[in-house]
Parts: sequence; C-alpha cells; structure tokens
Amino acid sequence: MSFPRSLVRYKRTDLSDIYCFILDGIFQQLEEDARDNIKLYTQDIKFFTERFKDSYLSNNRSISDGDTYAATINILKELLEQIDHHTFYQHADYWELYEAMKTFLEN
Repeated sequence: MSFPRSLVRYKRTDLSDIYCFILDGIFQQLEEDARDNIKLYTQDIKFFTERFKDSYLSNNRSISDGDTYAATINILKELLEQIDHHTFYQHADYWELYEAMKTFLEN
C-alpha cells in the first residue's frame, strides 16, 4: 500500500535574495579579486540582487555606496528580523545563512 508522504521542497526565499544582494555588494568591492569558482555565479547573483532590489529597495541603494550604506543596512536588518519572525521551519542551513548575514550587518 502506498501512503502519501510529506515533502519539503526548496524554494528561493527572501533570505537567499538578501544574501545575494550582500554578496553582490562585496563583489563590487573586490572587483577582480573574487575567486574564479564564485565568478561563475555572478549572473545568478545579479539576477537575485535585482529581484530583491525591485521588491524592497530603491534602485540607488547599495552596501558599497557611502551615501546609502547606513540606511540600506538598517533596511536589511529589519527585513532579516521579519524573515526570522515569520519563518517557521528553521533548519541548520537556515541558521548558518541567517547568522552569517546578521553578523555582517551588525559589524
């Protein structure tokens, strides 16, 4: 007899979009110093960054721009806290990503 079973499917979330936004800002600072294996994903990272900016930020917001840095960091902190508050299934990968971003945004 075959019973239905519960599945957890991975879906791109705002958490991963924030991560890509931060990563894109770091890449802009590093320019050519980024590792080659990471450069392979530059187009994907930029896609998710733009998608995140379209949803939550004005186009000129950046973590690499001195004029918008502080305000952008505050927006990211608020969004990260909202995501944490509304995410019920928080597995080890979630916590690793969440803690890395929280540490980055607080320093």
